[in-house]
Amino acid sequence: MKPPSQAPQPSHENIKLIQSLALHEENTLNQRINIFLVVQSLMLVTFSQLQSEEDLLKILVSFVGVFLSFVWCLVNIRQLKDLQCASKALREAWPDVVDIFKTVPAGLKSVSLNLMVYGLPLTFALLWVVLWVSQYTELV
Repeated sequence: MKPPSQAPQPSHENIKLIQSLALHEENTLNQRINIFLVVQSLMLVTFSQLQSEEDLLKILVSFVGVFLSFVWCLVNIRQLKDLQCASKALREAWPDVVDIFKTVPAGLKSVSLNLMVYGLPLTFALLWVVLWVSQYTELV
């Protein structure tokens, strides 16, 4: 009886390529989060610098802020899926990496990623809605 054939092991070069892809996806996610944070912060500064007679402009800035927050969330979700695919490929190609992931406390990595991917954009969206409502009620 023949032993079951095992799947061919990926070469060292393929593992390095997959590892660099996973690192690239994580770096891209972090860079996009940073860029959106800076843009949102600049928009908040713009909002705060507008004078009271520019209420319509404040409402417009807050509307753009809400829209940008939802775009940010969608971009983060897509980037997170890319990161998860790259991480899965890395774990399949290099089973020893699973032991490395086990050293991270259970749930810690997913909680922090979920906070960055969903929490930050939705917090800013809520802030913009509050600012929009406050300006709208002052206008009416």
